[in-house]
Amino acid sequence: MKFSAIVTRIVAIGALTAIAGVAAAQQAYPSKPIRFISPYPAGGPAGELARLVGQKMTEHWGQPAIVDYRAGGNTVIDSEALVKSAPVGYTVMAMNTAHIINAHLLPNLPYDSIKDFAAVGTIRAPSL
Repeated sequence: MKFSAIVTRIVAIGALTAIAGVAAAQQAYPSKPIRFISPYPAGGPAGELARLVGQKMTEHWGQPAIVDYRAGGNTVIDSEALVKSAPVGYTVMAMNTAHIINAHLLPNLPYDSIKDFAAVGTIRAPSL
């Protein structure tokens, strides 16, 4: 075997070892509790749906999903709480059409309804 082929294999093995080390160092998501913000109070239909979704998130991920009820302000209060949270992927919010309607009706929102948010999933109520 030529010297250059041996060097190439050693470099390739070294690169694969380094990649494997980085991959092993990364933690699976989520590695800590999830904060799930609900725009409606506990006890009503939307609050109950948030509790059920939080329960399913906990079961699925094996980390607690803590429902944070931030009712009032036509979803402005909970939206502002989400925008002010650290952007590390451990705070999510139940959003509805009021969030987009607010962008057109309220001129001085403390956030940009389009640029400051990203959809990560859909919640569908179970059919009865």
